[in-house]
Amino acid sequence: MTFTPEFWKVLEWVTVICGVISSIGSYRRAMWTWPWGLAYALLAGCLVWHLKLYADVALQAFYFVSGIVGWWMWAHGGPRGEQLPVTLLTAGQRITAAACCLLVTAVAGRLLSDHTDAAHPYWDSLTTASAVTAALLCMRKKVECWTAWSVSTVLATGLFLSRDAYPMAGISAAYFIFNCFAHLAWMRQLKSDQCRKGTKQETYQNTFVPSPG
Repeated sequence: MTFTPEFWKVLEWVTVICGVISSIGSYRRAMWTWPWGLAYALLAGCLVWHLKLYADVALQAFYFVSGIVGWWMWAHGGPRGEQLPVTLLTAGQRITAAACCLLVTAVAGRLLSDHTDAAHPYWDSLTTASAVTAALLCMRKKVECWTAWSVSTVLATGLFLSRDAYPMAGISAAYFIFNCFAHLAWMRQLKSDQCRKGTKQETYQNTFVPSPG
């Protein structure tokens, strides 16, 4: 089935709107970020297939699956089945995440270069690998997800510009700024949770420490 250029332009803008709404929900750490993210992944997958960005097609499929899992984890992945708190990676976990991202880029880029007509195999693969890393970290509410998102959106901006997908390029560039603010918001939430936890612990100790004499 062949669609008109006008159809793809409309689809592109609808995809952008779904992505914006989902991102706002993620910034606010709201559960409704996930259904909008699922809609974005489905529509964006169709769009990037049309643009022959095949690594990005795989990325959108991953987003769809991770969106379902992430929705459940945010709701029930915390201690005692509670909502998941915002946390940080350890230094070792950060190094491992970066190394895995580069390894996936090298392997996927080579496969796309040898076996497909992908427009930019290694560029596309690095964009995809960094976005997958970000999505996995976001599922666990790790603050570093926003650093990985920032890398991915910078790469994606150039990638979409190279394929004349200007609305998608524009939203990717805007996401970079958004990611910086989201990183700060999650850090504030992390510090707030730590202060609240410290206060509760101090209250508990004061309650159960016996009085002298």
